[in-house]
This record gives sequence, C-alpha cells and structure tokens, in this order.
Amino acid sequence: MGIVKELEKEISAEERILQRYDPAHYPEDILICKIKRGIPRFFIRKKNEKKQLYIGQPNFAILKDMYQKQLNAETAKILKKNIYVMQKMVKRLHDYDADSVVERLPAAYIKLSYVLENNAIDEEYPDNVVPSNAWISKAAGKSSVVQSENTKDRKGLKHRTSFDLMVRSKNEMLIAEGVYASGLEFRYEKRLELVTENCDGYNTNPLYPDFTIRLKDGSLMYWEHLGMMDKPEYQKDNYERLKMYLANGIYPPKNLILTFDGENMPFDNSAIWRIIEGLLI
Repeated sequence: MGIVKELEKEISAEERILQRYDPAHYPEDILICKIKRGIPRFFIRKKNEKKQLYIGQPNFAILKDMYQKQLNAETAKILKKNIYVMQKMVKRLHDYDADSVVERLPAAYIKLSYVLENNAIDEEYPDNVVPSNAWISKAAGKSSVVQSENTKDRKGLKHRTSFDLMVRSKNEMLIAEGVYASGLEFRYEKRLELVTENCDGYNTNPLYPDFTIRLKDGSLMYWEHLGMMDKPEYQKDNYERLKMYLANGIYPPKNLILTFDGENMPFDNSAIWRIIEGLLI
C-alpha cells in the first residue's frame, strides 16, 4: 500500500476515534492546585469569580469528572489537528509505485510503458489498445479513451459518448460529456481498493466508482451517480457502498460527489455544470 493510501487509512482511523470524544467540552470551572506541607490540595472557582472552593476527599468525584473532561477535550483537539494536517498532506503527496508514477508520465511515455510491458519494441503500437493506466481527457483525444475496468455486466455498457467511452446510463453519459468538456482528466469505473474492518481484521475490497476525476492539483475526486434510488434493494446496496467510502475518508464535499435519479426524482441535467464549476475546476 502506497504512502497516500496509508495516510488516508490513518485519517479514517483517527476520524473514528474522534467520534468517541467529539463533541468534547472543557470543564466549566477552573482547577487550582496549592501545595501545603508537600501535599497537593485542589480548589475550583467559577470563571469570572475570585472565590475558591476547596475540594476534599468526600467530593473527589468532582475532580475526577473535571479530569476526564479535560483529558477528552485535549484528545479531541489533538485528533482534529492531526486529521487537518494529514488531509493537507494527502493533497500534496503522491504514491511512487510504478503504476502510480506511470499515470503521471507524458502521453508518449505512457505508450512506451505499454510497448515495454508487452515486449513489443519492434511492433507497431496498436491504435485500438489503450494502456490501463491512461486517463481520459479532451487534450489527449479519443486515442486515450480507456474503458471500464469493471468486469461484471459488460453488456450493461450500452451508451456511447461522443468520444467513444461506453457507460451504463444516459445520465452517466451526460456527466461524462460534461467532465470531458471541462478538460479534466478522468476515468470511468476505475478500480479502487478500499480497506474495511471486520472481526478478522482489515480486508481490502474493490469498488468501481462511476467517475474518478483528477483535479488540477493532482488530487482525486470521485463521482457516484445513483440512478435507481426508488428501488429498496438498490438503496440498500448503495448504503453499504457509502459506508465503505466513509470508512476510508471519502465523503462529500471533500472528495466525493453524489447525484441521484429515480422514478420520483428526475435528474437535473443543469446541475452537472454547477457541480463541475463549483467543485472540480
């Protein structure tokens, strides 16, 4: 697992821990400790007041409660700071494994990686084959269009965009056309490994987000279009899907976009460009 995935995993872990402490509040009263004859004695006073109240052994539960509140509040403060710093780091870091680095190479080197991988140095590069690590973009043109990596229900890929990408629904086609027109790099149903926790420990599970979009700063945004939200079974399946996203630090509006349609919730096509202009470019 690369450094970015490790960091995202740690963010998710600390976010889960934070839920135990947040909202955490500091004690309302001020704690004062005075040493008399080598023995610590504790007093409390109300804020904006001078009067101090001695807390002896019979009322020690008050001090225990204040201690726990202070401890929880400081823990929550540290966790929030850690999460903030790590989220900033994730946006600036990049994995350096071979596949991740190849994705960032110029187009000519991406083609070269295919030739070397297939030991086809003396052969003509096939126009109908696109390396799986290529990204779709308007600048690269139709020659760089790589299709869905999801091997399930290939027959469901019935709709063709103007740039020859096959998608599963008309609304996904509209989204694809919008992202393509924006000039951003993206992929349709690109494999994403997510970590889930169960009684046996941590497992890795693959998902295929509808759209994986690379923003100009190099960070990734995922766009899921849930197209049958009027069907209970579809709702249930996608609820589990969203739980996996959340457990891995992927949630709106940070790095996940969710759009919906169904029999009683027609899709607003004009929203596509509002989302693209507001969250992506």
